[in-house]
Order: sequence, then structure tokens, then C-alpha cells
Amino acid sequence: MPTPRIVFLVCALCAVACSGEGDGGHGPPTPQPLSLILGVKETFLSPRDIQRVAVTAYPTPGDSITDAYFLFGGGFLPDSISLPMYGDQPQVGYVDFTVPVAPITVTVTVHAVVRTQAQESALDTVFAIGDDGIPEVGLSIHPMPYLPGDTIAPHCSGWDRSGFAGGQITIHGAVDTNTTASTTLNERSWDMYLLLPLPPTLSLGGQLIVSRSLTDIYRHTVSPAWDTVTLGP
Repeated sequence: MPTPRIVFLVCALCAVACSGEGDGGHGPPTPQPLSLILGVKETFLSPRDIQRVAVTAYPTPGDSITDAYFLFGGGFLPDSISLPMYGDQPQVGYVDFTVPVAPITVTVTVHAVVRTQAQESALDTVFAIGDDGIPEVGLSIHPMPYLPGDTIAPHCSGWDRSGFAGGQITIHGAVDTNTTASTTLNERSWDMYLLLPLPPTLSLGGQLIVSRSLTDIYRHTVSPAWDTVTLGP
């Protein structure tokens, strides 16, 4: 399986312009500090989730933005990403990316820096990427009842925010068998089927114990209680 890649979109937008006003003829206005707002779309993400990290800068009238960038810690993102923010108007710079499908567990720190001709300002925030918990798993067996010579068809299905790595369906009792499967697509919604012809020589009243398990990409294996099928009308 190829190494998951992170695809970035880096952009800047000009916000609504702010007009500076005098102080009623009592001298020049007092310069205001460079104001920043830093935010993230999500504070916790799992594989496939989309994140936006954005900084909004409000420069003092007459003082132009010359440089802006993000510094990331945690080893998940590049150490530094420059933002195309320039000029004396309010600006929004942001980075968009999608979390790769992989068992990633990391806390990402964000340090946003914006410089103007006369000032510099910075803000910090954090977000986490990690394990979303155990999958939801179910089992259905249709039709019933089963007779010798019929085909038993258990169906195991599950949903997991991070995605599945594989699973297993096992039958014990009058017939012993199991099937396993894995997936490199790591789907969030995943299904497994087992088609097992029952020998016509089986005796009525015999029992089949059907169990199943699914494993997500964080290696959580969920094995709900088994189902019992009795052969007979």
C-alpha cells in the first residue's frame, strides 16, 4: 500500500476593508496593534476528515502586511507553510488538507505569525488527530430456519469513522469453517459475507454457532456475541 499523502490548499483572501478615522481634529490617531484571529475547523479529526487552519489579520491603517506563515509542531504537517498575505487591508490566510487514511495519532500545534512594515503578531492553537474508538458491528443470517442441504449465508456489517482493515466469520458445531478478509481501501462502511452449503447428511436438531469480528485500522477488534442456528423446520 503506498504511503498516504497529504494534499494542501494554501490561500489568502482580502476581508472587508476597515477605514481609519481621526480623533475629531485633536491630532493623529493612536496606532492600534496588529490584531489576529486564529481558528481551526475541527479540534479532533480522524482519517479522511478535512481540516482548515485559518488566520485573519487586521493591520493598522497605513501599515501593510509583508509576511505571514504557519509553524506546525507534531511531525504530521510540514514545519512551515507561507501564506500569500500582503497589503494594508484585512486578510484571511488559510491551509486546507485531508487527513490520510492511516492509523495516525498526533497532537498538532499551530503557531501563526503575521508581520507588517511596523509590527509583528502571533497566536497559537492545537488540534488532535487520532483514534475514534471501537467500530459498530452487526450480523444477520437469512433465511431461517435451515435444513440439511440449504446454504447458510451470514452477513457481517460494520461502520467505523476511521475505516476497517479486515474481519472474520466463523461457524462451529454441526459444520466447522471460517472465512477471513482484509481490505486496503479501509472503507468506513464494510460488509462480509459467507456462503456455506450444508451437507444433506446433517441431522435435524444439530446446531451451528456463528461468530464474527471486524478490525479497524487502529486495530480495535469487535466480536459481538455469537448466534446459534438450529437445523430443522
